[in-house]
Amino acid sequence: MKKAIRFTAKWCGPCKAYGPVFDKVLEENNEWESVVVDVDENSEMSAKYSVRSIPMTVLEVDGKIVNKKTGLINQNDLSELLK
Repeated sequence: MKKAIRFTAKWCGPCKAYGPVFDKVLEENNEWESVVVDVDENSEMSAKYSVRSIPMTVLEVDGKIVNKKTGLINQNDLSELLK
């Protein structure tokens, strides 16, 4: 199972800018499950993934982290990461 997890917060400007990019790319890559986690509402999951800065994108394949990126990722780079 492939999972793309986006860590975000309501007050985070860059997170708001990144959200539509993440959503669009994940719509085009339907073999990936899209998960969005608000760090303020889910501190347990944020701690599990050692989130220190947002936005953060974590890619998991079969429960193992295969990539972890902090900050904005443009559409092309995110598409490449999912390949």
